[in-house]
Amino acid sequence: KALPPWLKTHCTKLEGEGLFSGTHINHVLINEYTPGQGIMPHVDGPLFTPLITTLNLGSSCLLNFQTRDSETDCLEDQFSLFLEEGSLLVQTHEVYERFLHGIEEVKEDLITEKVANLGEICLN
Repeated sequence: KALPPWLKTHCTKLEGEGLFSGTHINHVLINEYTPGQGIMPHVDGPLFTPLITTLNLGSSCLLNFQTRDSETDCLEDQFSLFLEEGSLLVQTHEVYERFLHGIEEVKEDLITEKVANLGEICLN
């Protein structure tokens, strides 16, 4: 089924950035997260490889990246990215394949030294 025109406009802009190696976007997943709602750490799997893009529209959020300890099977925090409203995140290669990503169930993000893009963000 074809993408609706309003969505195709955004996809065409992303394709124009050269992120998709000349291919066209053929799948879009839209999620809405309300304040205090998160998403469990996960890997998106082979269906979307070699990359996924996240367009953050509603508000800013902290996206956390973790790895799984092979011996204990426990998740270990690695780093976070602060996604500002209107930002585009591209995950590919090692970040896509090795790290789980998720959003904590909090109403207010805690900005710490684990935020990898801390020097590039504008905090009010």
